[in-house]
Amino acid sequence: MICSDLQAGGVQRVVARASSMLQNAGNKVIVITLSDSASDFYRLEPKIVRKTLGLKGPSGSLYAGIKANLQRISAIRKEIRGSECEIIVSFVTATNILTLLANLFLKTKLIVSERNDPSKQPLGFSWKVLRTLTYPFAYRVTANSRNAVYSLQKSLLFSKVHFLPNPLPLEGNISE
Repeated sequence: MICSDLQAGGVQRVVARASSMLQNAGNKVIVITLSDSASDFYRLEPKIVRKTLGLKGPSGSLYAGIKANLQRISAIRKEIRGSECEIIVSFVTATNILTLLANLFLKTKLIVSERNDPSKQPLGFSWKVLRTLTYPFAYRVTANSRNAVYSLQKSLLFSKVHFLPNPLPLEGNISE
């Protein structure tokens, strides 16, 4: 799994829960973050391998942003190759795009997990174009709401988007 960080947030909670569920089901799980671990809110189970790239941060200019994203793509590609994983799940638009570019011409199946509704959280022009160009390379594209699925299908002009709700904890009662 690849995401920007494990700070306090909905995506990060999904990554922590899903990685735990997959690991408990007997899978080898690796969680890669663009950030380092200093800002972590969520802790992963001890058997989950954690890789931090330390490459998250603002860019002061267009040139600096392009350079930083090329470094991120290179680092993600190196981790994908080194992991020998069959499937990768990437979370949220910018990280999804970087991971798709890093995974080009590799045999790893990449599932893009869009956790935002594009109709409610529009992207800047460059990221929108990059999403349109890169998402077709995903093995699957998922979204956690029916409206997000519809918005992505409409904006991407293909129907390879699947509904995948947030994982719920298996223990306890839903009303708790």
